[in-house]
Amino acid sequence: MQKLIKNGDITENYWDIISDEQAIEIAQLKNALVPLDLWIKNEAQLLNNGKVGIWVPGDTAFDSLPESVFQAAIIAISFPAFADGRGFSLARQIREHKDFSGDIRAIGAFVPDQLYYLTRCGFSSFVLDDVDDSSINECLNAFSNSYQAAVDEPRPLFRRRN
Repeated sequence: MQKLIKNGDITENYWDIISDEQAIEIAQLKNALVPLDLWIKNEAQLLNNGKVGIWVPGDTAFDSLPESVFQAAIIAISFPAFADGRGFSLARQIREHKDFSGDIRAIGAFVPDQLYYLTRCGFSSFVLDDVDDSSINECLNAFSNSYQAAVDEPRPLFRRRN
């Protein structure tokens, strides 16, 4: 069963991921993450519906995203494989270059060991399959300090010293 981790807590996942092949009624969408192509085709209608988010493949180029994407309440980034790190970069660009304050969700093929790093890049929620509840907190807090600057701490360690 899939679990949603948001802000460090396990919660119910009320969002459905709509695939490209599904026949859907745009006006009836509620708590749905729609693919980028569908968003682009129907962006005026979808922007008026506050219960619709967007999901983009992790290999999507940041510069190719239309401005309307950054007005969505939630942007999910889909990882095609756990070894594909392009989704990390995309989340960081969305947070830093567009000052996106909404939910950035990781979906797809990533592993719990990556939760700490996903958080550092700007992800705020994660959908995981079959993960042990006790290991989630451990994965989210794998390290007490980090040397590099990131979305969660913009100052490198040497700038944080007293």
